[in-house]
Amino acid sequence: DAKHLFSSCDGCKEDTIIGLRWHCLDCPSYDLCSKCYMNDVHDVNHRFERFHKSRAKGICVGKRQGATKLEARGMFKGAKVTRGPDWEWKEQDNQPPMEGEVTEVTNWSDETNNDAVRVNWNKGPKEDIYRLGTNGKVDLKCTSPAVGGYYYRDHLPPIKVQIRKSKSGFTTGEKVYLQKLAVVKLQELSAGHGGWNADMERYIGKIGVVQDFTTDGDVVVEYRDRSWRYNPAALTKIQKFKQGDEVVVKSDEHLVKELQKEHAGWDESMISILGRTGKVLEVDSDGGILVSAEGTTWMLSPAAVTSVTDPDPQQSTASGDMGSEDPLGTKLWHKSIESLSKDEQSKSKRVKPLKRMKTDLLRGCLKFSRPLTKRDEQFNVIYVTQPKTAPRNEKKYSSTAQVRSIIPEICLLTIAVDFFSSGLFSLLRDFQRQAHEQEDRGLLNAAQSDDLLRLKEILDANPERIDELVGGHTALHVACHQGHCDIIRELLERGADMDVLDNQGYTAMHVSTYQDESGEALKLLLERGFDPNVQHGNNKSTPLHSAVQEKNETAVQILTQCLDCDVNLQNEAGNTPLHDAILAEHHNMVDMLLDCPRICVTLCNGEGFNYLQLAVWKGNKRAVERIFAKTGNSLNVVKDNGFTTLHIAAINDHREIAKILLKKPGCEVDAQNPHNQSALHLAANEGYSVMVEMLLDYGANVNLVDNHGDTALHISLMMEHVLQRNPESGLELLLGVRKSSASFVAVSRCLLSYGADVWKVNGSWETPLTRCRGSEVEQLIRKIAACGRYSNAFAYFFS
Repeated sequence: DAKHLFSSCDGCKEDTIIGLRWHCLDCPSYDLCSKCYMNDVHDVNHRFERFHKSRAKGICVGKRQGATKLEARGMFKGAKVTRGPDWEWKEQDNQPPMEGEVTEVTNWSDETNNDAVRVNWNKGPKEDIYRLGTNGKVDLKCTSPAVGGYYYRDHLPPIKVQIRKSKSGFTTGEKVYLQKLAVVKLQELSAGHGGWNADMERYIGKIGVVQDFTTDGDVVVEYRDRSWRYNPAALTKIQKFKQGDEVVVKSDEHLVKELQKEHAGWDESMISILGRTGKVLEVDSDGGILVSAEGTTWMLSPAAVTSVTDPDPQQSTASGDMGSEDPLGTKLWHKSIESLSKDEQSKSKRVKPLKRMKTDLLRGCLKFSRPLTKRDEQFNVIYVTQPKTAPRNEKKYSSTAQVRSIIPEICLLTIAVDFFSSGLFSLLRDFQRQAHEQEDRGLLNAAQSDDLLRLKEILDANPERIDELVGGHTALHVACHQGHCDIIRELLERGADMDVLDNQGYTAMHVSTYQDESGEALKLLLERGFDPNVQHGNNKSTPLHSAVQEKNETAVQILTQCLDCDVNLQNEAGNTPLHDAILAEHHNMVDMLLDCPRICVTLCNGEGFNYLQLAVWKGNKRAVERIFAKTGNSLNVVKDNGFTTLHIAAINDHREIAKILLKKPGCEVDAQNPHNQSALHLAANEGYSVMVEMLLDYGANVNLVDNHGDTALHISLMMEHVLQRNPESGLELLLGVRKSSASFVAVSRCLLSYGADVWKVNGSWETPLTRCRGSEVEQLIRKIAACGRYSNAFAYFFS
């Protein structure tokens, strides 16, 4: 950390500021450390500059008032931690490694600041200190973050990341996976490259991020829980895709299942898209791709697909990348192709695409462990054999129509197929998938219908299916959605995964806030230790966000009363649940959230709106009144673009809200934004004559000028002139809502009646008198001008 030897903090009185120094531009010799600066010590309306070194040039960051303020979450007091990438303290965390709790953020040495934490591993008296950035070393990894105050996001320096590239073609920051090779082969590749560790086997096929390179060219890959050193020959890059790309889903079912664990999970319905071509619809921030294939849409791991532009998407790499993509093996296919007649071989163009269909159907037969019967040499027919419990009776069907007629019977039959009819394949594939789904849905149906007895029977027979995703949901998700507490208890007692995600990335905690308005499921989950602050992997929404979005007042009440629930967590857009409630105009929820003693009323969302500014922008009168009752002094807080609440009300023509603001003591009716525009300028520019009159009634300066020297009258005359000259040019649409010149005429008349100066010269040396040519108020302005520059406009209007 930088040390500012000759600067002390005027907030906490620390003699030497370590880290960033914040210097006030409006006060002589006033400096703050980062902790005091972020805690709003000193006047937040004063401008500051940031110094990262004692002799560096300061960078102006502006005022803190109105700047985006976010909640800091991470390795603060109360956070849960485990071993991190640079751990070198043997079994200090007990054996096996345990989860510890941070008891203090401290210093590693007298020369550093906040670069270490004190951790208690066993809730005993002994505590140890670990590095948290000291010399670039991080001993710990955070498993459950804690809140550590707030920070001004846009006032901090940007993070600079140095990207490095190895001779083997890998680059730091890119995603890779360990190829699906035999362990023996991986052990050979690891020889002389850091060696092989038995734990490495768990990372085969998993996606990691390239962190660094050794001097020998080996690649250091970081995973969520640790880092490994690999021979570059054992790694494969994850392709980067963009919207519209055509891809082929890999056909190895086991491989795709493993890869999907990192991206939205596996669903048995995905069998239908294995080996199929699809199109990328969307790429999320984690690299996951939304793919449309075979009439269905799935979120897939980028490692589970290959681009169709590759020479051969199904071919393994030179190093044996991911193993064979054909679960049946090539020998089976060679044997089948050899049995083709000469006539069939002449139709080679048909063989390649139809071969893939045959692979999938044969794989389906093997999946259900059903024996294959003999095949017809004509390759046109399907043999259906009854199970062993029935007398053997082979039937031969040569047309799709015939197969359709025996669909009910196929439920009880074993299928063997050796044919190339695409229509028949699609029919059987769809039926096979539907039959499998119907079988799997028994567990979900029991959860949905609150049939506890049936659920127990299924799980007694198939305990491994407790966390199985069917149709994108587990039984726990369904039970929480429906509020069936007996089912939830049974599932939890049987060890259901508390953190399992549905196909949209939501946990059971999220789902419990959707439809169950009794709140009993949510209460039960909280009692069982579920995390009320769990956030969606991509959009960062919490269960409280979901409760607000689903209009579930009971869930909002339960969560706001839960002391462990952080009501200030922000989603990807920077919105807290209160921001969402204000936007949706859920008045009761706004009341509940504002009444929560843990609410931070100064938080801004990603667009820089605090709660009052957002309520004013939305036109939510009730929320404005409630927020005023809670905060009191936030009336003139300036947004990051320099707009006050009155500016926001004026430019949106929210008259009732503007009147509430204007009646408040201390409301600055002539406050100006960075362009020196007042609320009057903004209302005049929009043609809001009633708003203009209201502002003037409350003392707005009719002749105040903006940074172009224009008064509100200059602006209204100019807008009238523009619309008169371009009545059908589409300019009205560019200006926002449809406006007519008449609205600006009304504004000009109002301004003139309140004494607007017709002789006022702007930055272009124009006066309203010179600008009014052709205006409907031209004669009125000329008559006022004829009365003399210092005449009283009121006298003209009312004489």
